[in-house]
Amino acid sequence: MASETAFLVGIQWPDESRESALNSLTELSKLTETAGARIEGSFFQALKRAHPRFFIGEGKVEEIRSKIESNPVDMIIIDHDL
Repeated sequence: MASETAFLVGIQWPDESRESALNSLTELSKLTETAGARIEGSFFQALKRAHPRFFIGEGKVEEIRSKIESNPVDMIIIDHDL
């Protein structure tokens, strides 16, 4: 049985160190794999605030779209609490 595929997006907020944000992305990666998904790639972005439409920046959305266009994934997981 084929596993689901995922693309991860890490976020660094102004009040968070880069190291802490990268550690959180690493933890998300491990959780994703434990849940049975295969990670096809990831991006990391420092944000001052969430974009009202995309949450991440429009440029990053385009980068991700370009990346997954040739290698589609089942889900995109953004490392942020709901």
